[in-house]
Amino acid sequence: MSYGKMNASYCIGFKSDFFDALKGKLSTTPTSGLSYAFEKVSYEGHQHVNSIIAIENIILRIDAAISGNDVDNDELMDDFASKLVDEMIEKIMFAACAIKPKEFTDESESRLIFLTNEAKIAPQNIQICERSGILIPFIDFEFDYEWIEEIIIGPNIQTDLAQKGLESLLKSKGINCKVTPTTCTLRQF
Repeated sequence: MSYGKMNASYCIGFKSDFFDALKGKLSTTPTSGLSYAFEKVSYEGHQHVNSIIAIENIILRIDAAISGNDVDNDELMDDFASKLVDEMIEKIMFAACAIKPKEFTDESESRLIFLTNEAKIAPQNIQICERSGILIPFIDFEFDYEWIEEIIIGPNIQTDLAQKGLESLLKSKGINCKVTPTTCTLRQF
């Protein structure tokens, strides 16, 4: 599998506790209309979403709220139901952004996903890049390079040259991490 443009793709592997360390740097408030989640990508397809909306899970949440006396009158029950629906919608949205075909399982990918309550709400620093004619929104986010554990060079005709060039760049920036070529083969059509 190739995860980028031929002769021009890199995959950055972060240390396992990278996302935990980021949580302190990211701040969202209920009034900001912006929320985020660190999601491990699911390679199970729609089964991942099905587990969120399974009626058994919904009944368990309702039973727990009732038995815990969290909802002892109609007004509280309406509020609980509204929050439960909002929570499920948010979980479904995050899950939908973290699904890939099972053929990509070897990537063991995690994603930082941002969601807004309304389509017109967007972070101030949103940028757009173009890839293969498709506009892709992204947020340029600074982080300490010490969190980079490995960079994998994608399929490349000149793997040795690409590796030497990347290692030279990393050295000039003071970044110390493992650099390896992918085991994926380069296929040209």
